[in-house]
Amino acid sequence: MATQCLCFFLHTKEKPKAILRLPRLIFILMLYVLKIVGTKKAKEEMFYVVNYLNEGDLEEFFKEKILKHTFFDAKEELIKRKKKDTQ
Repeated sequence: MATQCLCFFLHTKEKPKAILRLPRLIFILMLYVLKIVGTKKAKEEMFYVVNYLNEGDLEEFFKEKILKHTFFDAKEELIKRKKKDTQ
């Protein structure tokens, strides 16, 4: 999950300044591993960039990064659920 988060930061086109928050993310994740910071705070930091992406960027990231690294069975299940949700 951490590698996908890093890819997410690097994938941002509209907000390249988001990469400046990467050291903060690494610090927060280390605190999370040491159980100093809770799960909520760690997730907030990891998905900080989501606030600044539009629907097209999110869809592109999902297709390029997430689907390519998921198992075939999991892909089928994700696509099936997506179709079910849109109907």
